[in-house]
Parts: sequence; C-alpha cells; structure tokens
Amino acid sequence: MLAQDGVEGLQAKNVAGEWIDVPPADGTLAVNFGQLLERWTGGRVRATLHRVIAPKTARYSIPFFYEPRVDAEIAPLPLAGAAPFEPFLYGDYLWEQATNFVEMSGIKHLREPRRAKAS
Repeated sequence: MLAQDGVEGLQAKNVAGEWIDVPPADGTLAVNFGQLLERWTGGRVRATLHRVIAPKTARYSIPFFYEPRVDAEIAPLPLAGAAPFEPFLYGDYLWEQATNFVEMSGIKHLREPRRAKAS
C-alpha cells in the first residue's frame, strides 16, 4: 500500500501489457498485489507489475508491505482449478526472491533453506 500525495510518476502494467499512469489523487491509497499472493491464489489475484517514472517535482514514497512471518507455511488454498504446489516457508521464498536482485548477487549461499525441498 502506498499513500498518494498528488505527485505523479507511479505506473502499473495493465492486462494488455501497456504501462498506464496511476492517478495520484491526494488522500488515496495505491494497492499493489505481490507474486506470493498470485501464487497462493493459483493466479486468481494477479501480481501488480509497477514502476516509477521520475516526475518533474520531488516524489517521496514510503510503502507499507503486509507480509507473513518468516516461519509461516504457505500451502495451496483449496481453490478449484488452482495448480497444487509443495508447501514452503515464507522466509525461504523471501530469501530466494530477494537474492535475485543484482544488488544481492552472490550471497544466496549464505542462508540455507529452513525447510528442505521434497525430493
């Protein structure tokens, strides 16, 4: 969730693959859904691809991320048609995702998964 303050720059990708401006209306919240929620719901809730284009005025963003505890088990929801997956710990998922960023390259080996993958 991101409080909007009237400063433009936030964009989201729509289902047609086009970048569209998110209206920066004062006093509103922009809500983006993450990849974990998309996976958990079998794709029913889609992750929001978003970016910020530098505006002409200063833009300050302080997002709020609502996430599970690192030891929370993420297991498939009983949704018709949703592909099953092996339950995993959120901390393992978070480390895997975070270490894919270029700024964190080369450190993936520093943390072993807390739950071994089923073989």
